[in-house]
Amino acid sequence: MTLVTPIIPTEPDHRHANFEYLPEQQRQTKVNRRWTRVIENWARFKLKWGLPVSLPYDSFGTLSWDEPAAAPFDELRHVSAPGTTRVM
Repeated sequence: MTLVTPIIPTEPDHRHANFEYLPEQQRQTKVNRRWTRVIENWARFKLKWGLPVSLPYDSFGTLSWDEPAAAPFDELRHVSAPGTTRVM
């Protein structure tokens, strides 16, 4: 298994809103925690949909969404909120 090191922006931008009130060390901790969650969920997404493990996070916008969109409903793969029905 090949691990890919994500490219994590270091410059502040709109995605890091709500961090300016924190002292620098706490701000960096919060940014790192957020990116850790992003990368973990990206890994889960790739496993769930059978995408290459080496696919970098920045390729998210270039994925072909036709295959996942055409996949038949699978209760193990798809999640429905409690109290809702699947409509399609």
